Amino acid sequence: MGFAFMLLRSTLLPTLIGFIIYEFYSTGFAVRFIVGGDGPKRVRLEGMREKNSLQDQVEMLGAVPHARVQSVLISGHIFLNSSLTEAFCIAILEAASCGLLTVSTRVGGFPEVLPDDMIVLAEPDPSDMVRAITKAISILPKIDPQVMHLRMKKLYSWHDVAKRTEIVYDGALGCPNQNLIDRLSRGLQGAVVKDRDF
Repeated sequence: MGFAFMLLRSTLLPTLIGFIIYEFYSTGFAVRFIVGGDGPKRVRLEGMREKNSLQDQVEMLGAVPHARVQSVLISGHIFLNSSLTEAFCIAILEAASCGLLTVSTRVGGFPEVLPDDMIVLAEPDPSDMVRAITKAISILPKIDPQVMHLRMKKLYSWHDVAKRTEIVYDGALGCPNQNLIDRLSRGLQGAVVKDRDF
């Protein structure tokens, strides 16, 4: 069983990933973690790997050039996204397009990025992430990477994104054209009203 996940910049990340890796190692799950990415806290994660003699279970790739992302992703089965804050995650789409089931923290817009059967959500808490990964492992036999890829192709096409973007811009162009001073004064009036409510 292989996992692929990105090492992002986050204060909880090394602790969260370290806990997850250690938990699976100590429970006897046959899991191999592939960690792609770089960041200032990578040294802590490498230290945890060395301290617990997990070099065979945890492969640290460092920064992955864009041209190699697909080959790294398809070497795993589950994509683990442990971000604490982010509005939208392109990496989740890339992983699903490569046929990986995603386990992600329930933050920002992540719950809306993929259909429920393509993502298992968890609170940004180590025990809940372990629970979500365990659930994902049980779902894996039902996942067909090729079918997932084809679904992603239909869900996210550049033609549809361009069409929706055009609708938004057309709506914005239909708004009355006000000069900067008028827009700023309208914004300040709203801010004053909001301040009074508190």
